[in-house]
Amino acid sequence: MEIEPLHELMVMARPDDPGHPVERIGNAELLAKRGSPASTIKVALALMALQEKVIDLQTTYICSDRTPAPSPVTLRQAMDLSSNEFFEQLVMNLSIPRLEQYLDQWKCFPLVEKPLPSPARIARGKAFKLSPRDQLTFLSRLALRRLGGISQPAYDLLDEVLEQTEKPGLFGKTGSDLEGSWFVAYSRNPAKPFICVFRSDIPNSDGKRLKQILLDHLDKNAGSIFKN
Repeated sequence: MEIEPLHELMVMARPDDPGHPVERIGNAELLAKRGSPASTIKVALALMALQEKVIDLQTTYICSDRTPAPSPVTLRQAMDLSSNEFFEQLVMNLSIPRLEQYLDQWKCFPLVEKPLPSPARIARGKAFKLSPRDQLTFLSRLALRRLGGISQPAYDLLDEVLEQTEKPGLFGKTGSDLEGSWFVAYSRNPAKPFICVFRSDIPNSDGKRLKQILLDHLDKNAGSIFKN
């Protein structure tokens, strides 16, 4: 699989310098183009909920949007499946006012519907407009654990939820909707920590495809990524 040069962009940077990408492949004009973050917003929502202790790794909600029948779903499963029903319940338990406090404190999400809409729009990312550059800013603070109001245990739990089984040590989330698709990821490998945003503006494209392109890229270029 290869990147569509006119409609896709993969950007990688060091966590401590998100404004200066080390690798950029594809259409550079997409870097500043804002759109729905789709299910990648679930990363931020999960971190807030873990910090507020409205959920833990054993908590389950009954969901039916990604299963053949209503079933108990954990946070890890909901993240893997991108269950909107799970995250709607999570947002309701977190509460809109508390969510707004985190958004105001972090200042990583520049365009947000005001007032915040229903949990359904929030869970699907429809309440937000983010560019790959905005995503890099958020991922930088997440990877460095510098988001305000978040404890180390909450970061640890989120890492457990986001770790990619195909590549241990890589933490990420896909997202797809009518506007396109995403894969956002970070690595805390002490030798080569990085953050990555992969964006496609092809309608109804698949975030899992972007993820696989990144995994292939990492395997192919393991010895050269961020080589000085």
